[in-house]
Amino acid sequence: MSLLRSSASAAPPALGALCLMIAGASPAAEAQVPSGRPLEAAAQIVMPPLDAQAVHADDLRREAQGLAPRFAVPFPVAIAPQSDGSWENLDPETLLWRLRVTAPGALSLNLGFTPYRLPEAASLMVLAA
Repeated sequence: MSLLRSSASAAPPALGALCLMIAGASPAAEAQVPSGRPLEAAAQIVMPPLDAQAVHADDLRREAQGLAPRFAVPFPVAIAPQSDGSWENLDPETLLWRLRVTAPGALSLNLGFTPYRLPEAASLMVLAA
């Protein structure tokens, strides 16, 4: 997965949460927003801040070369439910995995995923924190 961050300078940190819910046979569980412990209790990763001056200088160079404006600044990360985030047992048949993502100085987060496979009863949610 890679996180793409905006190159803006003076913004509050962009916050988001990834949630993976693996439920038993209950079809209603798929449509529900996960609960459990407060989100603040979930594991968190903090992206390093961008060097806004360097990004701006690079944007000016790109503009002078006639290149398209930049959408975001990519920051590759390797995140997996096996090694990152927090797992919770919501009930005997439902597991919840969560990871909070914070990016100081970013206006927004754009998450890109490599191929992955979810169990049939699982759902993936990306929530604004």
